Amino acid sequence: MSRTHVRKNLTKIFIYTLTSILLISPAFNSSYLALAEDVNETIEQIERFLKHKPNSLEGNLRLAAAYANKYSDTKEIRYLDLAIEKGRKAVQIESEFLPANMLLYMLLSQKAIQQRDVTLFSELNEQYQAISQSSLKPKQLKNIPHPSFLAALVYYRISADKTGTPEEVKYENQAINELRKAIRIHPDVSIYHLLLGRIYYYQNKNDLALLEVKEAIRLEPRDPDNYLLLGDIHQDNIHRAENCWDDRAITQGIQAYKEATILAPNHPYAHLGLSNLYIHRGAYNLAIQESKEAVNLYDTHYTRARLGSTLLHVGDYEQGIKELNEALHKEPSSPLARSSLALAYFLQNKFERAIPEYQKYIEQEDSPNPYAILDYHLALKHIGKDEEAEKVLKKYAKIFAEKPWRLHLLNFHLGKLSKSELISKTKHKCHKSEAFFYIAHQYLLVGDKGKAREYFQKTLDMKVFGYSEYIAARYQIKLLNFH
Repeated sequence: MSRTHVRKNLTKIFIYTLTSILLISPAFNSSYLALAEDVNETIEQIERFLKHKPNSLEGNLRLAAAYANKYSDTKEIRYLDLAIEKGRKAVQIESEFLPANMLLYMLLSQKAIQQRDVTLFSELNEQYQAISQSSLKPKQLKNIPHPSFLAALVYYRISADKTGTPEEVKYENQAINELRKAIRIHPDVSIYHLLLGRIYYYQNKNDLALLEVKEAIRLEPRDPDNYLLLGDIHQDNIHRAENCWDDRAITQGIQAYKEATILAPNHPYAHLGLSNLYIHRGAYNLAIQESKEAVNLYDTHYTRARLGSTLLHVGDYEQGIKELNEALHKEPSSPLARSSLALAYFLQNKFERAIPEYQKYIEQEDSPNPYAILDYHLALKHIGKDEEAEKVLKKYAKIFAEKPWRLHLLNFHLGKLSKSELISKTKHKCHKSEAFFYIAHQYLLVGDKGKAREYFQKTLDMKVFGYSEYIAARYQIKLLNFH
């Protein structure tokens, strides 16, 4: 699962932050949130009451809660602002009244997170200090999100908004600093370690991420989100090994995702994680089963696209294309669905249909996948558009220059490296799989089917089950054997 996609999934942390405050103490009387069925009627009644008694502590608290409920129903920020205004009034009336401090803290937390409002941090700290000096027991106080955690979550959300810009890392680091503060004060709060681990994971600091998620699991072994992050880390570690392939990481990732599905059977991303690792094992049918389960649980353009791309691994192009088109119907700009649809046609040698899909994908992306560019280039070559194919590679040459191996692939396709030179630059079986695959296509282009078959077989012999080159080579051998 991509980091970009997962980083937007803040639901669990967000819900924790907004609800835990209301659940930790009997000192926060639930009657302040008891509202009539018609919230508008409730608001009118309390406002009439406050006209006569503007300094009523209970009246202001009830009106703050009513406006908060109105905001929850409408998502109009003005109602949250009105709730905060009345919460502030209640605190002004009685600065050491715990329910007033708690309600205002909750409302300020909600606005800070929703609006990414860093100007509220000081006031949040003031209310937290008032709460911490109350009669709450240390265990109860620990369950209230610390202001530093709230600040971290705000910075974290800002960093997600800044993905791909220089400011992304700046805000991630600010979030890390705030989380470290929160952990120093409350080291035994699992979710603080979970968020810190997640940020380290986004920063490609998997060793640090692993330490934090293991601590989160120690503190809260029944939390499925901890195992989801653990699975993500192991999945990312598969290709970090020196030989590009870590079977142990695959096994550990499967175990983590399975634990997540046991604890939360309805968690779609745990099933998607399992699906991807089963693909790496070559267990394609199990992968499809998990992808289908994810769609059943959470039918979005992303889960549909994942199912569609997974079906390509077993050669079910008809159903795969159907799922990918459904994903594009839900979200026309889905990069995964568009690139996978192009690949589906490319795998079947339907180059005329693959080309427009590759064009749409590449044009919509600031930094398209270099392998999609290579396949687009090959599709053009296969229909005789050699000049246009070369222009595509030269146009996107900077993307290939980011990594040495990709630059070697670019130079090979531009005729600057021979087949033997490309092979000599491979460092492990993943490189070899790609080199053999593209060499096979070069032989196909000149009509040497015998050599093409030989190198497609070499591609399969590498057993890099998760690569599209593997499934493409398998299909090409089937065609070559048939003919």
